[in-house]
Amino acid sequence: MERHKEGIDRIELESLAKALESNRSPQFLKGIALSLRQGGTMLKVLPLAERGKGPTEISRILQISVQSVASSEIHLRRWGLIPESRVQRTKRLLAELSHLPDSFEARQSIVDSISFRLYRDNPDYFVTFTRLLRDSGRSKMFVNIRLADFLKCNQIANRLFWLSINKSYGIILAAENQKSQELLREFPYKVTNPS
Repeated sequence: MERHKEGIDRIELESLAKALESNRSPQFLKGIALSLRQGGTMLKVLPLAERGKGPTEISRILQISVQSVASSEIHLRRWGLIPESRVQRTKRLLAELSHLPDSFEARQSIVDSISFRLYRDNPDYFVTFTRLLRDSGRSKMFVNIRLADFLKCNQIANRLFWLSINKSYGIILAAENQKSQELLREFPYKVTNPS
């Protein structure tokens, strides 16, 4: 039991050292001091949250309440010590989808970070490859990989989800639907390549 406690103390000290290296703001230092007075909960949560463990699992490992873990994670995220939660990530992506940047690279970066679940739960922001081809008056002239490459060459952000080894599902941003349809209607006569 004593050896286990020494291991936990070492992990807490490593967490404290790492945290202090990354942030020395007065608010952060007050938070760490408060955490230490209350048993160092944030410092115990930090290494587990960094490894991607969820609040329930951390609660079970540390034998503390899920609410204590969640509260610690809020502070740790605010200080940039652990990545954003799935809920925060979803809110951020939906805000970005509502106000798309002008740059193709920035739009493509947003689309690349979309999960299939986020797409499925928010279909109004996207158009499928199948619908795009149908609306542009084209039959299935491309396999999805070729269509994705064609769209990217013409600066249309898109994403392929691989549902199985040979089955893919492609999407584009609904805001780029009209431009994409025009490109496909003029294919193969008007194909641009920005590179």
